[in-house]
Amino acid sequence: MSWTLLIDAVTYSCLISLMGFGLGFVRITTGVWNIAHASLVTIGAYIVFISVALMGGSPYIYLPLAFITCGFVAFLEYITIIEPLRKRKASTIMMLVATLSLDLFLFSLLNIGADYLQLRLGLPSKNFLLRSLDFNFLEFPGIFWSSLLLLIFSLGFLHYLLKHTTIGASLRASISNPLLAPLIGINVTRVNLFSWFIAGGFAGLSGGLLPLWMQGKPVLGDSLLPVMFCVVIVGGVEEVFGTFIGGILVGFVQILLTSALALVFGTAVIPYKTLIPMAILVVTLLFAPRGIIGIEWKKVLPLLRVR
Repeated sequence: MSWTLLIDAVTYSCLISLMGFGLGFVRITTGVWNIAHASLVTIGAYIVFISVALMGGSPYIYLPLAFITCGFVAFLEYITIIEPLRKRKASTIMMLVATLSLDLFLFSLLNIGADYLQLRLGLPSKNFLLRSLDFNFLEFPGIFWSSLLLLIFSLGFLHYLLKHTTIGASLRASISNPLLAPLIGINVTRVNLFSWFIAGGFAGLSGGLLPLWMQGKPVLGDSLLPVMFCVVIVGGVEEVFGTFIGGILVGFVQILLTSALALVFGTAVIPYKTLIPMAILVVTLLFAPRGIIGIEWKKVLPLLRVR
């Protein structure tokens, strides 16, 4: 395995883990699959791209802006769509359809904005790449270090948040028993707003990093949505930390297997690389519907031993 291939595998795995985290987090806390999460990823990419184009500097300095902006958009999404539907006791399917409608609306706005940037300001907003603005450290690109460190930081932040803070205790209570939580004084709406803001922020953060590794375009987040779903489901829908495990597994398998298939069949197979996570998803649903975290390894490992 070449260093370049290993760097690509680690970088991609970290990025899809960060993207999948927000999707899985709101699913756990509120029971909603937020399809508009894809557009939040794209918004994060455009926040960084526009900031660099207009003000210059390193793309990394605009990541906090992408986090806050996308977190605020997710905050508004919950207030204006999810919470009213929840009060009306709408089904999770109805909420999913509502987030799909919002995603289509945001996707249209992104295309309109990209057209304006291209026609009025002359910016390559339909297809942009910021890799030339990245730094190198120890002969590795900055996106490798930043995505890896952000993933480690996210795990530490999430562990501290859930285990050692009051809001974390409220989140755990809301997740484990959303009906009982209000009876013990927990403001479920406030907790959910916090979780949606954090999830949206991570969508913007990961989206802001993407143009440093792959082409940015209005369809960027939506093109990666199937992979995000795969990451969450393979890791374990009901476990917060399962998303990170799923991201590492799916990312490495997709990159390494695509590379191996390209060596055998040629580069014509590369456009079909998204089929690999879909195949992983099907196998997971058939044999481990609760994901990797849900597997009872004490029962499985003895069966795998070679006698």
